[in-house]
Amino acid sequence: MLLSKNTRPQFKDINNIFPELKKIFGKNIINTWELKLPKASKVTMLYLFNRYKVKANEVMMVDDQLINMAEAKKLGVKTVLYKELGELKREILFK
Repeated sequence: MLLSKNTRPQFKDINNIFPELKKIFGKNIINTWELKLPKASKVTMLYLFNRYKVKANEVMMVDDQLINMAEAKKLGVKTVLYKELGELKREILFK
C-alpha cells in the first residue's frame, strides 16, 4: 500500500513521473487528500487497518519526516525514516 497526501494535480504529476508506482501498488495507492484525512494521524492509520483488514504489526511506514511517523509508531506500526535509497533498502530488508 502506498499512502500519499497530494492535491489531484500533484498526484497526477507524481504518477506521470513514476509510472512504476501504479504497476507495483495497483489499486492500493491511497491519497489521503482525496479522503480528507491527514496523512499521518491515528484516525488515518485506524481507517487503513480497517479498510485493508491488517494489524499494525503487519504495516511498515516509510517517510522522510520523523514527525509523520509518531502516531503510526504509537500504534505499533514499523517505521523507517527515509534519508537515502541505499539506506532505505537495507532498513526494509532487515526489519
